Amino acid sequence: MIPTLAPYLLPLFVQKFVDKYPAVELKIFEYQTDEIIRHLKDGKIDGGIMAVPLETKELKEEHLFYEPFKIFLSPNHQLLKKKSIEEKDLDLKEAWLLKEGHCLRSQALQLCQYKKVSEGKHLYFEGGSLETLINMVKSSVGFTVLPFLTYTNLSQQDQKSLREFKNHLPVRDIAFVTGPHSMKASVEKALIKVIDENVPKELKKTSAKTEVVAIQ
Repeated sequence: MIPTLAPYLLPLFVQKFVDKYPAVELKIFEYQTDEIIRHLKDGKIDGGIMAVPLETKELKEEHLFYEPFKIFLSPNHQLLKKKSIEEKDLDLKEAWLLKEGHCLRSQALQLCQYKKVSEGKHLYFEGGSLETLINMVKSSVGFTVLPFLTYTNLSQQDQKSLREFKNHLPVRDIAFVTGPHSMKASVEKALIKVIDENVPKELKKTSAKTEVVAIQ
């Protein structure tokens, strides 16, 4: 499972799955997208939960849910005066991003109309986790882009610093991905069912404004 999803999704379904299917041995690892793809192809893992589309013919993608994005701003940021924010309002000099290798990094850059991150920036930092980015935003000036399961875990006070994107609802498409050496179909079906039963209902909704952010 990708690191930007694991800390928030796993607690929602893992224990319920283990309790319901005690005979199934469930081993869970955190890998970045490229690592999951490689391990699926060589048969080291049976399945992966990650953002798609991957456009990899050898892999099968089973949609799980759409996870919306919001903008998390530093305290007293001038954009907090707005109820929603357009991409052109975001200054990339203020962006706090995950390091290379995280699919969420490329999605965040697309949402912010990426040109050149470090231009004119005196402090440059790439984080390895969303928690690090959240703390950097809270203690400095700037913003980051957070997915639903992350920002709904923020404190009530911190959620006051969230803003929606104006005119559209950007989401990431989360899927269960299998390769040539996938697990038994019955186990895969059971796992997907338990996940579906335990994710927030908001993740199952779409609207005319929903727009899947591709991975580049």
